[in-house]
Amino acid sequence: MKKNKLSNKKQDRLKFLQKYSDLFWYMDKEKLHTISDEVMVEIILNYGSWQAFLDLISLMGLKKVEKIFKKISRKKRSNLFPKVKHFFTLYFKHNVLSGFK
Repeated sequence: MKKNKLSNKKQDRLKFLQKYSDLFWYMDKEKLHTISDEVMVEIILNYGSWQAFLDLISLMGLKKVEKIFKKISRKKRSNLFPKVKHFFTLYFKHNVLSGFK
């Protein structure tokens, strides 16, 4: 049963990537499944719609997206747009109580 649940998560992830494949235009469609969670979060936050963000939350969970956001936003060189970084810093401070600093 655990294996089936894992494969369902992989299927959901692949459906998500296919739905928003236009945001990952630089990737070969056959290799979409190889995109890391960090890249997926970064692209959705920078270029995705609000609905894409909500779908990302449904797929990964708010805590996981916040954790990934913190990781990529703290890098010395981040690809997040400054306004996007600022907005989601405020968003996660308000919506997730995890000691975001």
